[in-house]
Amino acid sequence: MEDSIIQLSKETHHTEDLNDIHKYVIPTKRCDQLDIMHSKHRVIVDNNEMGMSILRRTPYNLLIYPALNIWFSRSQKSITFMSGTKIEYLEELVKFDSFIKGKLLEVIRSFENMFLGSFAYHFEMEYKNVFDNMSSTMQQKTGNHNVGTQMTDNRIQLIPMWEQFFSNESVVTINDEIDLWNTLSTEKFLKPNSQIEGLYLDKINSKRFRSSEIKTIKRKFSTQRVRQQIREDLINFCGKSDTSWNLQVGSDNFSHMMNIIRIFRNSSSHPGFILDTKVPLDKKSTIFLHDSKAISENAIHLKNFIYILPYFVSDETVDLFRYEVKKRLLYMSHTKKVPNKHIQRLEKQLGIYIFDS
Repeated sequence: MEDSIIQLSKETHHTEDLNDIHKYVIPTKRCDQLDIMHSKHRVIVDNNEMGMSILRRTPYNLLIYPALNIWFSRSQKSITFMSGTKIEYLEELVKFDSFIKGKLLEVIRSFENMFLGSFAYHFEMEYKNVFDNMSSTMQQKTGNHNVGTQMTDNRIQLIPMWEQFFSNESVVTINDEIDLWNTLSTEKFLKPNSQIEGLYLDKINSKRFRSSEIKTIKRKFSTQRVRQQIREDLINFCGKSDTSWNLQVGSDNFSHMMNIIRIFRNSSSHPGFILDTKVPLDKKSTIFLHDSKAISENAIHLKNFIYILPYFVSDETVDLFRYEVKKRLLYMSHTKKVPNKHIQRLEKQLGIYIFDS
């Protein structure tokens, strides 16, 4: 049985790319979907009642998702699964993908906490040091900005930027984190209508920098020093030496790596798959010079992303992630939920093997 397709025509006054042509796939009953899976994709359905039960739990389109070709036959443009693939294996693949996404979010969140915390601390301390070195007259003219620590009843209150980043009301996203980092690359960071106003002050309703404050501070506020201090915190956090971190990543590549992290984080939060996620490799980036496949395809796969985990989170976090993945793979193999030949495809896709050291 073939999927029935209706072409949705639309008027256009210019040459239209084929990718913009929309097709409507006529919905099919679940019982018919089982027939399609068997005849078109060679999926084994031993028991129709069990197959119907799986389709009620897991959408048909996820089970035969064409881009997720880990278990496809090796022939080019194949839409058939490797020999012996059962519908219950495909359901396990969907569950395994969801498991991977949850674990990656844990890893990435630990980085985000460290990065935002380091950014807030060094930015505020840089401001405080400049402000403290002003004359009392200049301090009065400038006014005490809300960035920095405050003493109340002999207790140090939370520094406002820290509070805004980590409060339940914070709306800062990883996109903002990347922009904040990139903004630190210019000495014009602190100026009227600067990016910091749009990304931090305006967005989370903090006070604006006064004109007098900007005029006094901007020549002494060193964004490069803040950037360097954050970089040192990152290297210390992941436990790498300066030489090792610079060889694999380096300051010039950090923005590229942040973008890779952003895309995989968003993929981890998306209802689709992450096992087949590809991130375009920036031509200026030298993060993956060791990987000829990444360079030739100009794309970063999940396996590549897992490879760079040790360069932005701690070894303990990476070890726990790999351990949990191995345990899940071993569970699927031991309980015979998925055959070993299917497990081996997953191991190769992840670069994580059950019995590696």
